[in-house]
Amino acid sequence: MAENHIKLSDDLMKLLEQRAEADGVSVEEAATQAVRIGLEEGRWRSLLAKGRRYGRESGYTEDDVEALVQSFRNENRGR
Repeated sequence: MAENHIKLSDDLMKLLEQRAEADGVSVEEAATQAVRIGLEEGRWRSLLAKGRRYGRESGYTEDDVEALVQSFRNENRGR
C-alpha cells in the first residue's frame, strides 16, 4: 500500500480519531472507510441526478414509472 499524506482540519481529525476508537480500528482504517463511503455516495448521487435529468428529458412522470417497469418486466419474461 502506498503511503499517502493528507491534511485535515483539527476538528475533522478529532472526529476521525473518535470514530476509530469507537470502531476499534486504526485512524488510517477509519479514514479509508470514511473516504470510501464518501466516494461511493458521490457516485450514487451522480447516478440519481442523471436518472432525474433523464426522467425530465423523457417526459415521463413519477406516476408513469410503475407502469413502465411492469411493461419492461413483461416484455423480458419470455426471453
